[in-house]
Amino acid sequence: SRLIQENSQLQEEIGSLRIIEQSKRSEKSSLERTQPQSQPQAISQEYREQLVHFQNRINALERHKQDLEAALRSETLSNEEQRNYIEILKEALEARIEDMGLADLIKSKSRKEGIEPA
Repeated sequence: SRLIQENSQLQEEIGSLRIIEQSKRSEKSSLERTQPQSQPQAISQEYREQLVHFQNRINALERHKQDLEAALRSETLSNEEQRNYIEILKEALEARIEDMGLADLIKSKSRKEGIEPA
């Protein structure tokens, strides 16, 4: 379904952003160790802004994923309810056919036409 596919894509994007976030944190640590003391604050601010951006994006994607999962659960529940309702209607129709004495007629007509009765 579309929701499942979109959820998978979100999972992949969240994973990618987390990898980028980790990479940025590693770069920051490595740069702080190799840069003179005058530049780390400028570098730190730039990386901090990038990390905040990535974290905000991850949070937004997580919320969207949760919304999709809730919609998928709701859709699944609705489908199950419809499946149950169809089964009840089918049983009621079969009972009505039996009550009217039409079951044998339907079976013989189905056999003549090569159709398997339900």
